[in-house]
This record gives sequence, structure tokens and C-alpha cells, in this order.
Amino acid sequence: MKAQAIALARVSTAEQLKSGSLSRQEAACRQAADELGVEVVKWWSGDVSSKSGKNVNRPDLLEALEFCKKHKGVRWIIVDEPDRLMRSIRELFYWQVRFENEANVRIHFAQNPELNKPGAIASLMLALQAFKGEGSNEERTGKSIRGHEKAVSDGRHTFTSPPGYTKGPVAGVKAWHPIEAEPWQQALKSIANGLATPREALDQLNRSDFVKAPTRTKRLADMGQTRGPMKWDKFKHHATSPFYAGVVVVSKQAKARSERGQHRAMITLEEHERILEAFFGKPRSEKHE
Repeated sequence: MKAQAIALARVSTAEQLKSGSLSRQEAACRQAADELGVEVVKWWSGDVSSKSGKNVNRPDLLEALEFCKKHKGVRWIIVDEPDRLMRSIRELFYWQVRFENEANVRIHFAQNPELNKPGAIASLMLALQAFKGEGSNEERTGKSIRGHEKAVSDGRHTFTSPPGYTKGPVAGVKAWHPIEAEPWQQALKSIANGLATPREALDQLNRSDFVKAPTRTKRLADMGQTRGPMKWDKFKHHATSPFYAGVVVVSKQAKARSERGQHRAMITLEEHERILEAFFGKPRSEKHE
């Protein structure tokens, strides 16, 4: 029986996908398979983020590992270059060890034959390649953080649209959602003006057209799925956001705040303060993205 292999092609940005990077990677992997004299029996390809510290549970690699365990004829996982597998020294070797120990499968780099040799020199060279990828990731993360902070200082919100809003014609300036905005605003104002407790406002929201809005997941929306009822914890998180009073805040990796958001507010700052009191009993500092 001819030896078997699986192959992995991955892009990390939309620009790479549009440029045909997947096709180029797949061609390189097929050529490597011919040189090894193996048959590629399954492919994993697509747009997969490679964030340091989160790749030990990457779904595509977990699925590939399970496939190799069940199909004993697979002896290789072919990847174009090290950074297409991982941009982290620790996690690259983590997956190399797991594939070898758990499935007796070796990783083969199509564009870097010198890394496929046994011995310490090849391991050192592989670590250097991973080091370059890790440094590139850190530089890209730094640029992203600075970009978010600059956007916030300009009053723009560069994250996922909060309930009641959707993408607008200007990047980072959210527009009112045609279905969600009115019932969401009514829920906020009913709390702020003492017409309903937060839980009563949530019940009213979940009986309104808000739940009939298309789900935020495009694939499910195309199948006719709607948002559905909102849970208490999520409602509490969003309803207490200063975003609805025209304030843009980020407080995780990027830390910035602007009191002059470019989006159209749904409530006043005074109403926002009363909402915080309704939820927490006294005003609280906000940390929202």
C-alpha cells in the first residue's frame, strides 16, 4: 500500500486569501507529496488565526491529529512553511511532539527541506524559523493595538457592533440597526426613567421584534435563523456600556476612551448613569469593548 499523508494550507489575513496564497501552498504541498512518494488523503485549508498562547486547542490541528490516529497509513502531515503551521516556538514543537508521539506522524515542510532532516541542527533551524514568526506576530499585534487606540481617540468603534447597531458606511462608525435599534433603545430608556427594572426591560425586549432580527452569524442568517432571546448576563454587559451614551471605550490590550463617539447615541450620559445605578445600586466604572 502506498504511504499516505495529510496536508495543511492556512492563511491568516483576508489579503493572503485574495492573493491566492492557499492555491500556492497547496501546489507546494502536492509537489512535496510527489517527492515523498505519498498520497495526500485529506486536506485542511482555510483562514485560521494563529495567536500565540491559544494554538494548543486549534480545531483544525486537533481534528487532523484525530484523523491520523484513526488512519494508521498516514505517516506525514505536509505544510508549506513553518509559519503556515504555527508562529510560536513553544507551540510549534508542542504539535510536532504530539503528532509524532500520539500518531507516529512526522511534519514535513514543503518549502524548507533542510528542516525535515533528523538531528539537532534541523531542530535549531526550525526554532529560528518559529522565532521569526513569533516576532512578526508581536509586531503585528503592536500595530493592531495602536490602530485601535487611534480609532478610539477619533471616536470610532473598531470592534463587533453592539446590540442595536450595525456596520455603517464609515469604517468604525456604527449605524443604528434597522430592526434592533428601536426596541433596544426602548429597553434602555425604560430602565433609565424608572419605568421598568432591568429584568422587566429584558423580558420586554425578548417579546419585541428584537428577537426577530437575523442572527449575527452570516451562515445561519442565510438559513433564516434569527437572533432569538437575549440572556441576562449578556444583556447586563451590553446595557451598562457607555457606548449607548456616545462614549467609546476599550480596556483590554488596547486602552483608550473617547467621550465624543462619532456614532449616534441612543441615550444621554445622565441616563447611562441611572442605568448603572439600576443594575449595581451605585455608579460603576465601565470596561467595555
